[in-house]
Amino acid sequence: MSTVHGWQALPHLEGVRQHRRAPCRRPPRTARRSDAGVSLPRTALPTRGRFTAGVPTSADCSAVPRLRCLDATPASSDGADTASTPAAAAGAGAQSVGSAVVASERPADARSAALVAAVATTRPARDLAVRVVSGIVMGLVATTWILAGIWVFTAGLTVVAVLGQLEYYNMVRAKGIRPAQRAGIAASILALWVAAAAPLASEAVFPVSATLICTYMLLHRREKFATIADISTTFMGMFYAGYLPTFWVRMRALGGIEQTRFPAVVSRLPDVLWPGWLPPPEGWTVGAALTWWTWLSVASSDIGALFIGRAFGRRKLSDISPKKTVEGAIGGFLCSALVSILGAFLMRWPLWWLTGTLYGILIGVVGLLGDLTASLFKRDAGFKDSPATAFGGRFRWALPGHGGILDRTDSFVFTAPLVYYFVTMFLPALRAFILKR
Repeated sequence: MSTVHGWQALPHLEGVRQHRRAPCRRPPRTARRSDAGVSLPRTALPTRGRFTAGVPTSADCSAVPRLRCLDATPASSDGADTASTPAAAAGAGAQSVGSAVVASERPADARSAALVAAVATTRPARDLAVRVVSGIVMGLVATTWILAGIWVFTAGLTVVAVLGQLEYYNMVRAKGIRPAQRAGIAASILALWVAAAAPLASEAVFPVSATLICTYMLLHRREKFATIADISTTFMGMFYAGYLPTFWVRMRALGGIEQTRFPAVVSRLPDVLWPGWLPPPEGWTVGAALTWWTWLSVASSDIGALFIGRAFGRRKLSDISPKKTVEGAIGGFLCSALVSILGAFLMRWPLWWLTGTLYGILIGVVGLLGDLTASLFKRDAGFKDSPATAFGGRFRWALPGHGGILDRTDSFVFTAPLVYYFVTMFLPALRAFILKR
């Protein structure tokens, strides 16, 4: 087949000009290894930085010095265009990708497959490293936050609760529901600060605020009357991101540290493990120690579930969160129990080996339920990560590798009331029962 000034001369029906011009089809661009001589057609590559069938993207090409993107025009020996149609281009692309990725006898293809595998494992490893580093930083910030006093702790928890509530309400609005967002956030802020000043009085904030908000939604004139979904999602936001966090404030407000092993053990630690910027152990309260140790147990459950699930996970736990496995969940429970047993020993709990185990398993199970609940919210609203729901996703940088506020705190939400009542009701009852015997 001949060409005229870059245009192919295609035969047509009788009576039509024999050399009618047809559009020139540009051959696909290729990503070529400079040392292997193997072309990966860009028609077979995705465009958003993700992998498909083990083929690297153009963004991934830039991360590997020996992989560069070139424009090439594969041609046959007779000079004809080998990709004259999209179908032919796709077929040629599939063949080239197959020759580069599937095992071949040629050493160049083997090197290309190894390079593809290396590129495919670079991003997960980098994301895990970012997640670990940011987790350590958040742990140091949380430690300082807990030890800074009840009012600083309440102020920081208020910021976290408001951001989490905004994420929840934005997910709700994505479903076409109109909650009373400002009223719900105001009620949550009030509940947190009342819990810091008068823990018992905080129980009255939620029902009174709910009654007032319901009245407001009935009387406030809008385009349409408030629906059951509008009212119920408003209350759910107050309960989930406002009322439940008040139990952390109540636990932090607990006083006294004298009858525990905590000061004696911590005072013997070297300066490396107990730096000078931390307050002396005598300055801690039971509330500060319990809050810090409980948060450490929750984090241990998440970390154990992550790494044990990656190493040994085989059976899927739930369709709500497909990446979670039964083996990872059990590993998280065990890690949380080990940390909680040590905490129970330091706090002189009765039957510390038993109560610490129960405390850790309770934290692991309820934390997992909180994680699945947040995943259910996001799945129902059509979001992958919660930061995309708050402030238009402008604060994704705040928690690198951890998503948004709800992604990071979902394990802490449902845990708060149970651990508070475990410490303030179950343990005193157990002590009284042991003393009577």
